[in-house]
Amino acid sequence: SLRRRLRECDAPTVEHVAGKLLEKLGFREIKVAKRGREHVIYTARKRMGVADVRHGIRILRGGGEAGRRDVADLRRDLGHYGAQLGIVISAGDAAREARSEAVAAGQLPVVLLCGEALAEAFAEAGVGCVPVVVPEVDEAFFAAAAEAAEREEAARRARREERDERDRREGRE
Repeated sequence: SLRRRLRECDAPTVEHVAGKLLEKLGFREIKVAKRGREHVIYTARKRMGVADVRHGIRILRGGGEAGRRDVADLRRDLGHYGAQLGIVISAGDAAREARSEAVAAGQLPVVLLCGEALAEAFAEAGVGCVPVVVPEVDEAFFAAAAEAAEREEAARRARREERDERDRREGRE
């Protein structure tokens, strides 16, 4: 349902929620580098280990399928903005050609957050969704409580019997 909701968003909303996701994922200095009708390019930094890695992020605003050209264009933009890692974000799926282009050897790496992967990233970051807790009965807790209650009740009965016995002895004497 989260994936479907992301696909239903209009272009400005897709861009906005993607920005919120980037913030929640720990990206800093998020800036718009280039804006087009169909996409927007952000630059951002993220601490990875001991290094600050500069990212180039291409957000496809229309929610369409990410293609090979989107990955290739982002790689070109990475060079322009001095980025070391690329991310393509789209509410739509990633085409097979885009997946193969993203993992091409000898090229700057590009991560595809498209379709189901985007919905999973939102869910893991807790953006745009609310976790639902389904309580489950803890049978061990109730069994232990019943045993403890029985011991307490037996101790109360024993004290009462002892008190009654003492009262009878004192009453007779």
